[in-house]
Amino acid sequence: MVRTELDSHANMFVMGKNCIVLNDTGLKASVNAYSPGIQSKTIPIVDAAVAYDCPFQNKTYILVASNALYVPEMDINLTAPFIMREAGVQVCEKAKIHVEEPTKEHHSLYFEDCDLRIPLGLNGIFSYFETRMPSEEELYTCEQLNITPDGPNWNPHDDRFGRAESNMINWEGDIVEKTKGSKRTIDDEDDHGPVSSISVAALEAIVDEIAHQSVMLMLPFSCEDERSCADVTSSVMTCDHDSNKLVKDLNCMLGVSKYCMCHGRLSSGDRAE
Repeated sequence: MVRTELDSHANMFVMGKNCIVLNDTGLKASVNAYSPGIQSKTIPIVDAAVAYDCPFQNKTYILVASNALYVPEMDINLTAPFIMREAGVQVCEKAKIHVEEPTKEHHSLYFEDCDLRIPLGLNGIFSYFETRMPSEEELYTCEQLNITPDGPNWNPHDDRFGRAESNMINWEGDIVEKTKGSKRTIDDEDDHGPVSSISVAALEAIVDEIAHQSVMLMLPFSCEDERSCADVTSSVMTCDHDSNKLVKDLNCMLGVSKYCMCHGRLSSGDRAE
């Protein structure tokens, strides 16, 4: 048996000598070591497979890794949890010894479609699961599972991952709620009809109206006058009012500040560009 270790710093699957190469993509990657003083090495990119023998189901599965680095000098394989999650694999890296009430879900990989759970072991502090080189017969007779995204290429430097992650929280650090409804793309024109156009002026009018309603709902008081943010600030900086008025003015400043942060404005009177 061979260890396939989880490596959170790896950005591509790395296949060692104990695998079957299914396809040489013809692509190569320049791989750098931990030190910039060490010369980089050019590694071929392949589609490859390993076998996993499930002792609980008494069944062998073929795990297919697309766009993997092939390093036949290595005895082990390396995989990144991020890549497996992108392929739909449920990955729990937290070791059972670190959980007060551990379950089988902890420290395991789970393939929901076939109800396969692979418990992870520890080699020192590195998580791993055992695999081996499959036979030619097993490649054709055993069920195959994708352990990496199935596609013609994989770009670990795509900035869409980072942008999508940063968009998950708002300016206050809270999770942005998902919008309800089905996803639609412009490519689905045949299914959903032509996309209607809207003028910039009309769109700005809609946004301004929603923003006006939002700030009125956001402010924790009733605005009895039409004082500007500057008027409120001047009032707060002076000491000629009672405590109730001070609290009211401070709440006003807080509400206006939150409104400006949410809508990208310097003041409540500015128009968003």
